[in-house]
Amino acid sequence: MKFRKSIINAGRFKHIKVYPVTNNGRQRQRRAKSKASRPCQSELNRRNRATELSYLIEENAEHFTKLYTLSYPKESRPNDFEVLKKDWANFLKRLKSNLKKLGIPSFHWVKALELAGADNYHIHLLCALPVKVVRAAWLYPGMVHAENFSLSPQSGGTDIAHYFYGEKGVHSNHKQPCKRAVTHSRGLKKPDIEVVEISRAKVEKLLRNGEWENGEMWKGKEEGYNFVSAMPVFNEFFCCFGLSATLYQIAPCFVRRKSITALYNAAAANQHTHSQRLRV
Repeated sequence: MKFRKSIINAGRFKHIKVYPVTNNGRQRQRRAKSKASRPCQSELNRRNRATELSYLIEENAEHFTKLYTLSYPKESRPNDFEVLKKDWANFLKRLKSNLKKLGIPSFHWVKALELAGADNYHIHLLCALPVKVVRAAWLYPGMVHAENFSLSPQSGGTDIAHYFYGEKGVHSNHKQPCKRAVTHSRGLKKPDIEVVEISRAKVEKLLRNGEWENGEMWKGKEEGYNFVSAMPVFNEFFCCFGLSATLYQIAPCFVRRKSITALYNAAAANQHTHSQRLRV
């Protein structure tokens, strides 16, 4: 059994994963699925999807500054999940059409369609659009809840990703049976991933001596990073422990582009000026 170390550079975050692999280093070819996954495997799949989404959000943090919840009046709630999907598609078309009229290019988003309980249909939307733009595109006035969103050095994109994917198929707040569909826009930048070999003896030494708790060891020669956390991770397939650590860059690693909010405000101002000139 060998070990590998993956270094995931996602925006201002650097995630380091140390995990076991087979001696030949190849993954087994997956057979056609003949039956439903076991509950423990389903939960593992959910966690893995949430982790991938958290990396994507961290890498594209400048595109995600607002978290919206789009809901329905009680008398107008959909009676089927397919209706919710159709409502989302129509809402997205209206949103893009309104932005196109103002000369604003397409925007990036992450969304979760959710059914919590018997008939509580709603949509979670993560993007950088101004509140008035989203409210204008949603058909139900007063049913758009908005809050500011930013990544904290301690949790990064983990909390929001697990919130979108829920916990073991139940609603995070009410612990009710839940159904979700999580997707994101095309064109989001993927994090850079570097994979290197690491000896089994070195991993066992780190675990045995407790050196994995040393933040300076994880930072190594990486300047400008703060140590956030590290922990051992048990691998059920190999019945052994790996390691996971997170670093956070002190200085921004990207030049923030002009936000879509600023583009919208400029376009709206130009449109207002043009209207006044026509009146004169």
